[in-house]
Amino acid sequence: MFRTIGLAKPSNILSRITSVPCLFNRTAYQSKSSIRSAHNFSPPNPNPWRFSPGGHPVQSNGTAITIWTLAAVGTIYTTAAVIENVNLEKETPKVISVFTRNQENTYDVRRKVHEMKYPPGVLYSPTRWPTVNQLGSLDGRLEFWRKLLPSEQVTYALMSMNAAVHALGTLAPAFWSNVFMHTPGSNKNFTLLTCVFGHGSFIHLGFNMYGLHSFMPTLGQDPTFNSSIAHITAFYLSTGVISSWVQAISAGLRPNSYPIPFLGASGALFALVGAFALQHPDAKFQIMFIPYSFAAQELLGAMMLFDLLGVFGAFKSIRLGHAAHLSGAILGSGYVYFGGEKRIWQPLCRGVYKRFGMSKWEKKV
Repeated sequence: MFRTIGLAKPSNILSRITSVPCLFNRTAYQSKSSIRSAHNFSPPNPNPWRFSPGGHPVQSNGTAITIWTLAAVGTIYTTAAVIENVNLEKETPKVISVFTRNQENTYDVRRKVHEMKYPPGVLYSPTRWPTVNQLGSLDGRLEFWRKLLPSEQVTYALMSMNAAVHALGTLAPAFWSNVFMHTPGSNKNFTLLTCVFGHGSFIHLGFNMYGLHSFMPTLGQDPTFNSSIAHITAFYLSTGVISSWVQAISAGLRPNSYPIPFLGASGALFALVGAFALQHPDAKFQIMFIPYSFAAQELLGAMMLFDLLGVFGAFKSIRLGHAAHLSGAILGSGYVYFGGEKRIWQPLCRGVYKRFGMSKWEKKV
């Protein structure tokens, strides 16, 4: 278990100090019905994690899932860019909106207004939780929600969605297994996204949500995301889809391997860790029972090395989604290092506003 000592070089106001976990397990799970089926048959290959009674190896469908992944990521980011423009329009005073509508620099002007409210590089302390009495009333909950920082709102919304999906597994296990687990080689490409919200156990869910709560509120305030709800959400979902795709592709590269369903938010969480380490390289972490602190970049490097070895079969007794973890960390660190905010997000938002003719219909949204 990890806990944060603090940021060695804090930003302008107050840096968030929070606990950081290390066990972001993207463990491969099966539905109870699948496990029972495996126990009722005696296949030639005594692999207890065999998904189907027939024991067929993973069938390669790399082209199909690659096309679907590209389409999904493009759709996620384009939709988020539309939402970003709508949100910025609502934040901008009407006087400014009158003079900037239909202008080439509309997005940039509105973004400057947003930055006046949420200065880039300034980290605020976490919002204090209200009393039980306040949470007991609708008005109290709404007031608390309005006080939350944008990155905190995204964090709690995602945590609630993950918890709701996990609860659904108890109420409708068959439906849950078909929708929130991805099986390599299957023709259900949409599960590359939905499996990001599925977790195999309460412990699995707890560790991942603990990690989400540890990193996203701070990362969402950093210059790369600048308190943009749409941007951090698009990044989280897209890295989750891509890491799922990498995990599925890696399964198809193993000859005579059997399809093992997988699920979990770990790929997206490792992307958050990678982005965090690039923006706070001197943040200090300490592993329980080890009297030595690690810098964020050292920790990221150790995690990536562990998963790189795991990809090549170094830890066969540990069932983790090493390919998803490694790809997530690379995506997160690469997004920050290569300036994803300036090279991808800002041009996309400008292009969406202009090409979609948003000035004509944004008032109606």
